[in-house]
Amino acid sequence: MHMSLSQESVLALCHFLCHAGSGHGSSSEGDAFQLAGEILVALAARQHLDIVRSELMKVLSSLVTDIEKVKTLTEVFREAKISEVKLDAFEEARVEMLWTALDKSLERLDDAEVSATPAQKLLSSTPSQDATQSSPPKPFLNRLLPLIEAFFVLHGRAEEGDARSEAQPARMTGARQSCQKQLLQLQSTNLHQLRPKHVFAEFHEQSAAEKSRFGQFCKKHRRPLNALLKQTPSLLSKSFQPVLQLMPSCLDFDNKRAYFRRGQPSRRLESRYQTIRLRVRRNEIFMDSYHQLRVRTGDEMRAKIQVQFQGEEGIDAGGVAKEWYGALAKEIFNPNYALFVQAGGKACTYHPNPMSYVNRDHLQFFHFIGRVVGKAIHDGQNLEAWFTRGFYKHMLGKKVIPADLEAFDPEYFSNLKWDLAQDISEIIELSFSAESDELGQVKVVDLKPNGRHLPVTNENKHEYIQLVSEHKMTNSVQQQIEHFLKGLHEIVPPQLLSLFDDKELELLISGLPDIDIEDLKQNTEYHNYTPQSDQVQWFWKVLSEFTQDRDG
Repeated sequence: MHMSLSQESVLALCHFLCHAGSGHGSSSEGDAFQLAGEILVALAARQHLDIVRSELMKVLSSLVTDIEKVKTLTEVFREAKISEVKLDAFEEARVEMLWTALDKSLERLDDAEVSATPAQKLLSSTPSQDATQSSPPKPFLNRLLPLIEAFFVLHGRAEEGDARSEAQPARMTGARQSCQKQLLQLQSTNLHQLRPKHVFAEFHEQSAAEKSRFGQFCKKHRRPLNALLKQTPSLLSKSFQPVLQLMPSCLDFDNKRAYFRRGQPSRRLESRYQTIRLRVRRNEIFMDSYHQLRVRTGDEMRAKIQVQFQGEEGIDAGGVAKEWYGALAKEIFNPNYALFVQAGGKACTYHPNPMSYVNRDHLQFFHFIGRVVGKAIHDGQNLEAWFTRGFYKHMLGKKVIPADLEAFDPEYFSNLKWDLAQDISEIIELSFSAESDELGQVKVVDLKPNGRHLPVTNENKHEYIQLVSEHKMTNSVQQQIEHFLKGLHEIVPPQLLSLFDDKELELLISGLPDIDIEDLKQNTEYHNYTPQSDQVQWFWKVLSEFTQDRDG
């Protein structure tokens, strides 16, 4: 196409984009503007860069009223092979002043101005929409959207390039697992170098993207950006994609989940496999499901699943499969399989059992459980399965820290905190090793080479705390974790899961649990009040009238 178009045609396209309007009128006008911009980008990437640049520069001063050309201009210079040309061009046009104005405009928006008023919300909604959905952004914020998109096109691509440059040496090794291992070792070294008082703190090293102007912009204007995404989720697949790739922590959970789930049906449609039909016995639901699903590939597991309980007539229109997920989730933690142990002695969260090897098929079972969890995430089903914070971090490929040990083993965690706060030189004798009682036999494991002969001192006790925490939550169940992750990633790609943090992943897998008001009432401790106090009676009366959604 670029060979057949004359300079006059190129100038005509530029003139249309620059002078025909803003592109925010009818949908057909917007489509025409987008198409014109795409053509100009393609032409500029070939032999018409100077022409397109010159024509767009003539009207750059009117960017605030014709914002659509900013996006095209940034795309044009993104395609320029000489970065200096691009930088000089934007300096010449004083676009920096535009970004400063955008930042100040968003800064002036308070919470009440980010979303529409109730009347605007009512006018913009339809009867089929959920009444509880978030208010759409106000018109002023919508008017700034093209300029925000332009900012992301320019700055996000630059940060993405920097991130690729930083990762290049690691990619040249040819092994992603090796790269991840190097990163974990680096994090471990940094943790070991921390002063003792920081051992139990959440360690986070800011990336280059977080320190950049792009990252600061996303963090500063997180609320209006998320409001725009709730209105137009498809932005995450287009101009807001740099936020998704470089600053996912700035996205609300609802926006991440919506993006995540939009990707799931497309993978199902790509699967050419027929519906999976399961016939299981209620009292043998775990083994029946295991034997029927173990022969399926990861692609096959993405197909629709239909379940029939033996001896029970009925057609599975979704309800039976949901019941199957619930019943199977409970069996995963059946102590007879010895796969998981209760964390902290409480029947609420679970962690892989270091002695699961008593079950000779334990690794195959962990692989199966990983696939079940992945399948539930893929299907949007919530499982009544809650794991330790450390186990969620393993699912995300993140490193556990000593603070994660508190939920796993509160008593042991308290002992470590005491060791950290005291002078242990003449109180206790410790070495860089860990002991465990396995079926009556004491087993000693070195936490570092020749660790059982290396004493723990005041100077190195913070390193000991980190290593022993890793041992209890990671190294002692390394095989179990690896097989679980293998099954999970067959259904859900790790790069999609990485959008979430450990708390968000818990919500994605399990949702919010139902709140038992009566149980809460019976286990409440009162200080300066009694159950008969008027204020307490009023509180329980109001709470009993809440729905589960409102309780949450």
